Amino acid sequence: LKGRFCVVRRDIRGGAGSAMGTWWGACFPCLCPNLPPADAFLVDAPWAANALAPGFPRRVLMDDDPWARARCAVVAVAPDGSAGAPVAFAHLPARGSFGEGATVVDAEGAPLAYLNSGEAKRRERGASSSYVIFAPRPFFPGQAPSANRRFWNGSACKEVDACYLWVRVVRSPLSDKWAVVDAEGNALGRGRAYADGFLVERPDATGAAWFRAAKATETRNEFDLLEGEARGG
Repeated sequence: LKGRFCVVRRDIRGGAGSAMGTWWGACFPCLCPNLPPADAFLVDAPWAANALAPGFPRRVLMDDDPWARARCAVVAVAPDGSAGAPVAFAHLPARGSFGEGATVVDAEGAPLAYLNSGEAKRRERGASSSYVIFAPRPFFPGQAPSANRRFWNGSACKEVDACYLWVRVVRSPLSDKWAVVDAEGNALGRGRAYADGFLVERPDATGAAWFRAAKATETRNEFDLLEGEARGG
């Protein structure tokens, strides 16, 4: 699972997910408790044989300001908690740009993943919804590329000739929980939104990924950073 959820939160909780976790947490705190500490949830695991981004840092920090610029940096977090150099960049569409996806590139600008809604049309608030993650290479031998998919990269949104489905995230109706499956329909895990972040666990219920909203400075009211950590792939 590692490296596959760093940029999904803004779109899944905002567009595809209708901000269900935030809504439940604000209206009914008892139904959407605060996120548990990372060390209390995460369990180390070996890398997956077919990882999307092998070697990607386990701890990252990303600009999650809803009004941020379209190119958001993903930086590695050192063991002492200090932020390092960017290891990736996310090129995001404007809010409300349904059907226009995002591109995650490495520090040199090579595409790592493409992100988009899994729906052909906007869903009603509270209905089931999905999000899909593509990559520039096939998930399995002989896989056909997906057609008619457009993603932002730099200042333009263009159709990508070769993008292959890797992961589908499906949220249940009227829920802050979702399932994660790979391109062949195999269960990768499940997730849940909390009042201040979200978790992803493996099918055996061991903790895989942890993300928490954080402030860049104490003077800001908005949560404008997304702090993420994963152990294993």
